[in-house]
Amino acid sequence: MASKKSVKQSELSVAEKFYIEYNCKSLSLETMSENLECDEDRIKDFYNECVDKQNSSHTIDKLMAINSKRGYAIMTKEASEKGEATKGKPRSPLSNHIHKIKDR
Repeated sequence: MASKKSVKQSELSVAEKFYIEYNCKSLSLETMSENLECDEDRIKDFYNECVDKQNSSHTIDKLMAINSKRGYAIMTKEASEKGEATKGKPRSPLSNHIHKIKDR
């Protein structure tokens, strides 16, 4: 365990935030504070944000009904809405092949 003298009291560094983001699902708050050698109160808010974010974020493939044994996938309403929300400006199918020559 970390001694009281070695407890960090500053803001979280980029490396610490990265570690918390990618391990918050598999490690507890206590384990993370021991690994980072810091006080639990220091990382508690960021840890809770990461856990909430991972629990609420759904990718489109997680929202689809997939049966790999039978080989089908059904797009649900939520998956369709999320897919439509991530679309950008519609592009012409030929936009990559059309080049305009500028006049001088």
